[in-house]
Amino acid sequence: MVYRTRETLLEYIKRDLSDGKHSLVTRNNVILNIELYNLGDAVYATSPVLGTDPSRMLVLKCDNLTINSGVTLTPAQACKGMCIYVKGELVNNGTISMTARGGTSAGQNVYLYENEVVTALGAAGGASQTVTGSGVVRPGANGINGNNRSTGGGGAGAGGNEPGGLGQAYFPGSGSSGTSYSGGVGGGAAWFQGFSGSAQAGDGAANGGAGGYGTSLSGSRPVGGGAGNPGGEGSQGGSFGSTGTGGLLIVFANILANNGTISSNGSNGGAGANGGGGSSGGGSINIFYVLNPASGSITANGGASVNSSGAGGDGSVSIDQIPKEALIMSEQVFVSDLILEEVLTFLHDNSSSEIPFMLQPQNWIPGVEYEFADGSFGQMFVGTITATSTTYTSIGLGLAGVSQIISSHTSYDIGNGSRAQNVISNGNLGGVSVSAASAVNFSTTTSAARTNAPYDVWLRYTKTA
Repeated sequence: MVYRTRETLLEYIKRDLSDGKHSLVTRNNVILNIELYNLGDAVYATSPVLGTDPSRMLVLKCDNLTINSGVTLTPAQACKGMCIYVKGELVNNGTISMTARGGTSAGQNVYLYENEVVTALGAAGGASQTVTGSGVVRPGANGINGNNRSTGGGGAGAGGNEPGGLGQAYFPGSGSSGTSYSGGVGGGAAWFQGFSGSAQAGDGAANGGAGGYGTSLSGSRPVGGGAGNPGGEGSQGGSFGSTGTGGLLIVFANILANNGTISSNGSNGGAGANGGGGSSGGGSINIFYVLNPASGSITANGGASVNSSGAGGDGSVSIDQIPKEALIMSEQVFVSDLILEEVLTFLHDNSSSEIPFMLQPQNWIPGVEYEFADGSFGQMFVGTITATSTTYTSIGLGLAGVSQIISSHTSYDIGNGSRAQNVISNGNLGGVSVSAASAVNFSTTTSAARTNAPYDVWLRYTKTA
C-alpha cells in the first residue's frame, strides 16, 4: 500500500496502518519502504525474530512494550532501520539493538518528526595512508564521528612494508562514508614485500556494503579485512572483518523506562599481526519521548581499532522530549483520518447516524487529499463559477494526474437560494470529467446566467501510475 499526504515518519505510523509492507511518501517525495507489525501489549521473555525484508525499515507498533532482562530486540537481519512506536509505556530491562544491523542501501533523508531528519549521507570514512619507505608501518585513519543524527564513517586499514626492503608503496583500503541506514564500512589492511610493484588492499564499499579485502605479499605477514556487510577477507592467515555496521534506530514512546541497553554500534575489523582491517561506523539512535523516568545505557560507538587499524567513527545519539499530542492522535482526528471503507460511497446526508460525522465527505477540509483503504483518493473543492444560460461552462479544479473518477458529488448555486445536487458512481458526472491531460474539470449549466455562483465538488478517484 502506498500512502501520501504526510511529511514525516511519525505522522504516518501514529495512524491506523495494517500489518505488512507499505510505502510512505514523505517530505520532498522521499519514499520510505517499511515492514510493519502491530503488536498490541507485548511482553518479550525471549528474544523475538522479527522482520523478513532487508530492503525495508522494520516498524513495531505497540500499546505497551516490555523487554525482559536477557532479551534482545533486534531485526532478524540487517535492514533499513528499526522504528519502535509505543503509545503507552516502553520498559526495557534487556537490549534494544541495531548493532551490526546497518542496511546495505543508498541513503535517503529520513524525516522523523517536524524538522528532525537523518540525512542521507553520514560522516566520512578514514582515508588510505599511502606510504613508501623501508620498514615503514602506518596506522589506519579513523572514521569521522557522526553528529546531528548522522552515522559514523568507516575506518581505514593499517599498512606496512618489510624492513630492509626497497621502499615500494603499499595502499591500505579507505573506509567509506556512512549513510542514513548504515555506518561506514572498513577498508582492508596491506603489507608489501618485494622488489617492484605495490600492495593494494580493498576500500570499504559504499552504502553499507562489503568490507575491503586485505592484501599481504609476504606469506609470513598476515593482515585483516575490513568490517562491513559482509566483512572483507584477510590475507596470509589474517582474519575476515566482522560482518555488520551500526544501523538506524528510532524510538517514539509516551513513557520510556530504559533500565537496560539501547545500542547501534559498529563492528571490528579483522585481526592481522601486520595490520588490522578498518572497523565500521556507529549508527544513528533517535529517541523521542513524552516522559523519561530512566535513561540506562545508550551507545552508537564505532568499532574499535584492531592491530593499528582505523577505528570506526562513533555514530550519534539524539534524545528529544515531545508533547503527547504530537505522539498520539486524538480519537476524533484519528478516526477522521482513516476514511473507512463504509464511506467509499459518497454520502451527503447529515442524518446518516451510522457514519461518524468527521467521516462524512461534506465535512472534509477543502484542498486536503484523503487516502482510502483501497488505494484511491478523495478530495473536496470549493469555488465560484460564472455560467452562461443553458450552456455548459467548464473550469479546471487544479487536480492533475487522475486516471479515473470513481464517484463524485457536486452542489452548486442555481439561483433563488437553491442548490442543485448530483451524485453518480462508476463514471463521470455530467459536470465532472477527466481531460486527456489527466486533469479534472468541473462544468455546469443553469436555466439563467449566473455570476460567481458558489460550488462544492467532492471526488473519489484513482491516480495515474
